[in-house]
Amino acid sequence: MNWRTHAAGAVVCSVITATVVLAGYRPAVLAIEVARDNNLEMRHVRAEITELESTKRALARVRTRTEAQIAELAIDLAPPDRVNERLATLTALAEQLGIIIDELQPGRPEPAELFQVVPFTMTGTATFPACADFIHRLQDETLDMTVRSFALEAAAPGTDATVRFRFEIAWYASQP
Repeated sequence: MNWRTHAAGAVVCSVITATVVLAGYRPAVLAIEVARDNNLEMRHVRAEITELESTKRALARVRTRTEAQIAELAIDLAPPDRVNERLATLTALAEQLGIIIDELQPGRPEPAELFQVVPFTMTGTATFPACADFIHRLQDETLDMTVRSFALEAAAPGTDATVRFRFEIAWYASQP
């Protein structure tokens, strides 16, 4: 045999080796790398699922506690024909704080799905701290009333720090 036959055999062996590497080995290595990446991603997804399940359980516990607290705070709304009692409540609170009421008028009940809202407009004069105390105490002492909006303006100059106020108050009453 001569060197040409050996060279041709070497070329054929090189082509066969390259074909095996390119057609079999390289795809197998790529498949292993893809499987490794998929396993890593699956571990991350499983960890995220575990974390989300833990969060879901914690939120369910919070929801249960919140629902129990809401049940404890159930408010029995009074019917709208007891509007005079609410007027007396507002007047008494204002008097305790030294607020001078110029006008206190109930409005027409506004129907809502589960209750009615009876609006009140209250105007007068007071010190700024008394107005702030009125809003806070109304929220703290009456669960069925809230201040929807308010406006304050300085009273006439030289009137010892009093302000004119206008409170828009909502009373949540039961359906008729």
